[in-house]
Amino acid sequence: MGWLGIGWMSVARNQYKPLYRLIPKSLSSRFDSGEFGEKELFLISDLTYPVIINESYRARHLPQDRSRDFLKGMLSNSYREVVDRLLAEDILQVRSNEQGRESYSTQHHHSKQYSLTKRYRDELVKDGVDGRIIKDHRQLKRINRFLENSTKNLLDKNPWLKIEIDSLRRIRFQKKEAESWVSEVYERQEFRGEPLTNATYHRLLRSVNELDQLFTSNSLPHVSIRNGRVFHALVNAHKEFRQFLRTLSNEPLVEVDMKSAQWVMLCKALALKEKYNYTSNLIENLEQHIESPIDILATLPDESFPMVKEDESGLTGKWTPADAHHFARTVFFDDIYTELGLLKSSTGYAILSGWRHPNRTAFKEESIAESLYNYFTNPEQDVIHGDWEVRHIRSVLMETYPTVYSFLLQCAQESTSNKRSRDLALLMQKYEGYFFHRVLQTALKEVLGGCGYAIIHDAFYLPASKREDAVAVMNEEALNCFGCAGFFNDRTTA
Repeated sequence: MGWLGIGWMSVARNQYKPLYRLIPKSLSSRFDSGEFGEKELFLISDLTYPVIINESYRARHLPQDRSRDFLKGMLSNSYREVVDRLLAEDILQVRSNEQGRESYSTQHHHSKQYSLTKRYRDELVKDGVDGRIIKDHRQLKRINRFLENSTKNLLDKNPWLKIEIDSLRRIRFQKKEAESWVSEVYERQEFRGEPLTNATYHRLLRSVNELDQLFTSNSLPHVSIRNGRVFHALVNAHKEFRQFLRTLSNEPLVEVDMKSAQWVMLCKALALKEKYNYTSNLIENLEQHIESPIDILATLPDESFPMVKEDESGLTGKWTPADAHHFARTVFFDDIYTELGLLKSSTGYAILSGWRHPNRTAFKEESIAESLYNYFTNPEQDVIHGDWEVRHIRSVLMETYPTVYSFLLQCAQESTSNKRSRDLALLMQKYEGYFFHRVLQTALKEVLGGCGYAIIHDAFYLPASKREDAVAVMNEEALNCFGCAGFFNDRTTA
């Protein structure tokens, strides 16, 4: 019998599929010669991937937590031999603890932190990337067992995850078509309008391998949950691979996404702050309401007026501005990115309802990176950048929606994280994750019953024939949770 209702079976010898992994190119010959084995391949590739997928200098060079249980599970009881050899070869390094020894951190409560040495990290950053395959049955068995047990433990703690994992088993991945597409990318030597790099090419090959594993393996697929979001191979793969998803009856999947999801979740946070009159410890207080529905527009005042309340000292006044309400209406009914972009170079605008600026994508990137997730280390310098003739979008937000701007600024100022916007980002991910994985998935059970689908952050990928009914249900749940419908759009993945 399968562990889940749809049947993940036990795996016989030689039924584990090979795994494609990325490594520093200069080490390729040592694997080809047999000097290094597949245990070394796994550990080196495990520390290679974070360097490749991260874009910022700091993130690329951060050491990675790797616990004893992880290393033992992946590399066997003799994992220490592998680690010591790579340390001696100056390929691997371990961060020292507060006492200068290789140890767990008692101050920060994390496991040992490993990374490739700087020489190899720099090589990867400069596109010195290659790929190799793990084929050894014993090594594949260890990896699969560890990841499968990780998923089982996650299911024990989160029973709601079972239906989502079941749905993945009902999706078919067109591997041959995906491989053909990757070959075309390689022949063109171009990807997304840019020259094809070694890192991108090998990442595409790895994604084909991982998606084939996800959708065809008899093992329980590896999933993880971070801040309410569910991660698996499809979530981590380039979005271009979503065009190769089909139902078991060969029906294409379409995308149904939520309009301006991050800003909708910000509006929820603003409304909850208003409802409960939180004035400090904003993130900590707002995290209490992840599962709380709220009528956002009804909660945020729609006109500016002085509110009067009575306390021990008598009557006190509080001026309540209306800009947060107007901001929410723009997010809900118009296009927040177009508005912020237009106001960069003008104090006003007149456009047809529903019109989107041709530079909307650039406005969106600036809005999210520099307004929603800005560190706000120098908030006074938000008006003009050098000799630019247009304002920064953050300046537009500050002047047009001061309540919203002040909220973002306070969240950053109260944060103790190195990335001061991180706490708010995680809060909104938790709001979003609960809404998609718990609320919408439950509500769509009848519509999608028996069909394969996948959730990727703020979008459902579901059968084309179910789109219309699904959109109706999703907008109904949005009305229940946020007081407004009409957030969901739909388009094919092709």
